[in-house]
Amino acid sequence: MGRGIDRLALLSLLAGALYLFFMGAMGSIPLAAASAFFAMALIKKLSGKLPADKLGRRRRARSAAKAELEQLALSDLRDATERISRAVEHAYPGQLENAALALALRHPSGGKFTAADVGEMWKRHRSKKRLVIVSLSRADNGAFTLAARLNAPETRLIDGSQLISLLAACPQENVSAEESLKPTRRMALVARAACRARVGKCAFAGALMFLIFYATGRGVYLMGSLILMFIAGAGIRSRMRPRELFG
Repeated sequence: MGRGIDRLALLSLLAGALYLFFMGAMGSIPLAAASAFFAMALIKKLSGKLPADKLGRRRRARSAAKAELEQLALSDLRDATERISRAVEHAYPGQLENAALALALRHPSGGKFTAADVGEMWKRHRSKKRLVIVSLSRADNGAFTLAARLNAPETRLIDGSQLISLLAACPQENVSAEESLKPTRRMALVARAACRARVGKCAFAGALMFLIFYATGRGVYLMGSLILMFIAGAGIRSRMRPRELFG
């Protein structure tokens, strides 16, 4: 009963916020009410495609991947390399062919992986054609920049935050393939609306709304601008893994 009341209260707040937004933007009660109704219907339809068990499984998979990352940092180098290479091959089929995998067993809670670390590992593999450096800790921007510029061997860097998503998408052998993280098209459409892939679009839309607020003085556009800027800022907290290693 309590959850139902909470759900009803949240839906009422959302509907009221949407109505106030459209009312401030359009200045017409019928248009604002109709727009809020259609917006609520669209949100309900899209959110209905995201079952709670799938969202819960995604959260559990990421939590398990974080715990596994810490275990890998303390495990044997051969075992860690085998597990990580399997996860990388699962995400990038065929791209590890003719490429060396260099693993930095640094604990995730340690210091960041730097450009100097990238250069040191690159020098150890000068005889290779391609090199994939995997760090269990987070890497700074300088490390990614240097890795993208290096040649002979051509180098790519995967840091700890990216490795977590790789491990979550490639579960251990005792987990069935059906339980691996392969979001449906509808799930991806909803998730991308607030993920890091839309950071640029959110920032652009937020800046555009701010310009409209500056020109019209309507506070509703300022509110929309702040919300979009917040989404964009939250989306750049960590670096997304690339779709391909060697394009």
